[in-house]
This record gives sequence, C-alpha cells and structure tokens, in this order.
Amino acid sequence: MLTPHEWDVAKCFPPPVAGSGEPSERIHLDDLFERACIDEHFSGVVNSLVNKGVLGFFGRHVWLTDVGARIVSLGDIGMRWEYSDGGREKAGYKGYAGDCVCRAITIATQQPYRKVYRDLNVFGKTLHENGVFRKKRNCSSRDGVNRDVIRRYMASIGWDWHPTMKIGTGCKVHLRKCELPQGRLVVSLSKHLTAVIDGVIYDTYDPSREGTRCVYGYWTQMRMRRTKWITT
Repeated sequence: MLTPHEWDVAKCFPPPVAGSGEPSERIHLDDLFERACIDEHFSGVVNSLVNKGVLGFFGRHVWLTDVGARIVSLGDIGMRWEYSDGGREKAGYKGYAGDCVCRAITIATQQPYRKVYRDLNVFGKTLHENGVFRKKRNCSSRDGVNRDVIRRYMASIGWDWHPTMKIGTGCKVHLRKCELPQGRLVVSLSKHLTAVIDGVIYDTYDPSREGTRCVYGYWTQMRMRRTKWITT
C-alpha cells in the first residue's frame, strides 16, 4: 500500500522503456519538488518508495522501476491495514492458530471471540453428525473451518453471501477499497477469510498483495443489500 504522498511522487515518473526494463527518465531529486505535492517529509517519501522497490536511486537521481510501473498502472489500489487478532489473546488463547475464519467473523460481526470459536466448533460437529457433509477435517476453529460450515453459520446469524467470482469467469473483484462496498464485511480470499470495515482491512497481516488479491465473495449483514462495485 502506498500513502497519498507516495502516490503523488510515483505518478510523476513515466513508465520504463517497453521490453527493456530500462528507465525512460531519471529525475534529479531537486526537480521532484516542481512535479509533485511534496511537503517537509519529502526525503522520507523517497526513501520509503526506494525501500518498497517502487523507485530506483543512484547519484541523487531516481526513476520508476518495473515494480513501480505495475503498481501505478493499477491505479490507487492502496487499502489500509490494521492489526487485529479479533480478541484471541484477550480471550486467553495462546500459540499459533490458523483461525482466520473465527477471527474475521469475530471482527466483522462484533461478537466475542470465545463465543464465535465455540459456536463454529459446535456448528461443524452438528452438521457432521447429521450427515450434511462427510469430512470431519477442516472443521476446527483453531485450524480451519469447512466451507459449507462457514456459509451455513453465516446464514444462521443473518449475513448474506455475495459471490464475485464464478467458474470460468476469472477474477472480477480484488481486495481494493474501490471494488468493495462500505460497511462491515467478511471477505473470502484463496484459503483465507479477512474482515474489511469501511475500506480498512483488520487482520493479523496484510493479505491484499498490494491490491492484486482476488476476492471470491463477501458476506454482509442482511439489512445491507449489495452495493454496486467497480471492476477494472
């Protein structure tokens, strides 16, 4: 994710020469003041872009790298991420856990972590015992929850499923602020669930992959009907 100042600077540069990866223009640091809305944090912005691989730097000249060109070509894809374990540590749970399902649901629905943790386990066990699905694996709040359990549980607490990808359609929606509706969402990604609230990701790490992560679908509270999202 790039900050607004970083975007201002990165978009000052023309893309590298096609096919060669060579910079089409090397800009002297002093000249950047005339091209971008840069404040007293100018040096920090440039250093950050160099560290992220967006800009190359040598002899007080900077240029847009191939990585930077790809990021800029995608547009303003930045999505803010804030660390949250959903209350796992506070609830007394310790050690590593593959609890993204429990964590995302807890954060988005504002339920206690311990309650969601217990409910998912009970829900999965009940469905298995009733023969709804045969596999007992991947039905643990700690290590992973079966997809059918997730969908049935979310429906039971009053959340709607909005698919954004079907077989053969390819990726239509990415984990980007401009492509998801506002509000509290539980977002389904490849082998991961994350919580997004008003365009901000709440998770133990940033799963966005700089805005390239494909979204399979998302859940919203039933009173919030599907909002038109933008595809690129």
